[in-house]
Amino acid sequence: MKRTIFNQIKIAVILLLALAGWGCTEKETQVEVSSVSLNTATIEMVEGETFSLVATVLPKDAEYDGVIWASSNASVASVNSGTVTAVKEGTATITASAGGKSSTCTVKVSTKVVAVTSITLDKTSLSMKVGETETITATVNPGNATDKSVTWGSSDVSVATVSDGKVTAKKSGTAIITAKSGSCIAECTIAVSVDVESVTLDKTSLELTIDETVQLTATVK
Repeated sequence: MKRTIFNQIKIAVILLLALAGWGCTEKETQVEVSSVSLNTATIEMVEGETFSLVATVLPKDAEYDGVIWASSNASVASVNSGTVTAVKEGTATITASAGGKSSTCTVKVSTKVVAVTSITLDKTSLSMKVGETETITATVNPGNATDKSVTWGSSDVSVATVSDGKVTAKKSGTAIITAKSGSCIAECTIAVSVDVESVTLDKTSLELTIDETVQLTATVK
């Protein structure tokens, strides 16, 4: 009986020692993370774009609770499981962490550029008198174009000048007013004339014989 109890105690002790040894072995053989790296260190993006960051954790058999992603400024660039979304113009730093190690990527976000596709004028031709002024209105499309500024010009400033769409007639003649936005151009033809105040002839009376001819000269004012 005593021998049986002794054997049972012996077996229990051996099992306890084996379990304790197994636990120590497990703890000693746990592989820690040595490094975390990303597939790129910098990204240049435009508002609305997305980019996939890939984190590589070494060694491959390291034990960790997954990669944790974070952004220094989520209002500029947010990150979700490695997918970076450009929100607005600015700079943000994306960090990937695992097992006490980390790696970063700098994200530079620029404003999305919407190009001008067309420009139209509310007038394509004008007849003006010297000294008169007219206003031409330009419409730039699309309405959300990044740069909707308009540059005005005249083919002959001695005939007609233009400033921010306001045309001034200078002297009799023809000039083409141009409005340019981006690479798009629209035109308006300006015909300038003068009011006739008087017409005089170089002779006020003539005495002619049959078949005789005389050249008269008219002066317009």
